[in-house]
Amino acid sequence: MKNKGARRACFFCLLIALSLLLSGCVLDRRVLLQSGSYIPLENMGTAGPVSLLVVDRDGQQVVFSLADGSRTEVSFVARDQSNWPSGCPTNTNSTYMDVLDINVGTLTLGGLTFKNPILVRDCPADPERIALRENGPVGGGGGACVGADSCLLFERRLEATPVPTAGAVTAEPPRLTGESQPAEELTAGVKLEAELQVPNNEVSVTIPGSVGGDSHSDVDKAQETLLRFFSLLNQGHYAEVVDLYGGPYDVLQAWNPTADAQDYAELLERGCMANGLQCLPVKQILAVENGSRDRFIFTVTFENPDGSLFVLNPEGAIPRSEFDYTVVRSEEDYIVEELPVYVP
Repeated sequence: MKNKGARRACFFCLLIALSLLLSGCVLDRRVLLQSGSYIPLENMGTAGPVSLLVVDRDGQQVVFSLADGSRTEVSFVARDQSNWPSGCPTNTNSTYMDVLDINVGTLTLGGLTFKNPILVRDCPADPERIALRENGPVGGGGGACVGADSCLLFERRLEATPVPTAGAVTAEPPRLTGESQPAEELTAGVKLEAELQVPNNEVSVTIPGSVGGDSHSDVDKAQETLLRFFSLLNQGHYAEVVDLYGGPYDVLQAWNPTADAQDYAELLERGCMANGLQCLPVKQILAVENGSRDRFIFTVTFENPDGSLFVLNPEGAIPRSEFDYTVVRSEEDYIVEELPVYVP
């Protein structure tokens, strides 16, 4: 009788374990901190001096836009998954949270100061939030802010993209909201052609000619710089690229400690040829956004050597084919602020 009862108890234990497994209740749940734009989570009482936070995992950079109009750019190193902290425990599992270690000893944003700052993907998986805080014990019995004296929470900013039902459509061009040109002039004599690509529901937008009718407009010059930047990289003209790149070289220097830290052309070459930068030509410019005549953000796609669309498909993350690049005015010229997409 005892053996029969023991076997029955063991059967029920196995049945419960199998039910938990099939329901998705496993111990190894992980949440990734995605690239993208994040806004302060004001309804949680965590609003601070940061009005917008942009994470670029490919370029290993974070940009903080402050309420006073200034910007702070920092680089980061993604923490290995084996060192992710866990939080938000339940009866059956905990959630392991992605961490980006920011490469500054002290980060000052407005009136707030963070020593050894980190960005943490908050748990649970939904809603998608990240926390800016100081390094230290994270998670445990709660979320990313537990145990931190100062912690700012941000939520993912989602931008709706209209998707046509079928075929080809025509649309008015996106309005640039900068002060350099009146909105009425931006649409004069210009038509955007949008073509639906089935079945992946991607919409490609071609901007024929110049946006304002002036071939030397600010947005045209910025666009030409961006296209030339990636074309020269793809063709191996690294010395010429140096004049078009205005971002930091610290990541390339860290990847190549034996190289001359001031030989920027060699660092770019190693980045493209050995370090995993995808130095591909631009396939299409899908959108452009600007806040002034001196700064433009282009959303672009890239072209593989065989002519196909480049898709970044990292393990554990959503595949991406669209990437944002910032082009800013430097004296009389424009420069690109970000490196090409990185694939480990």
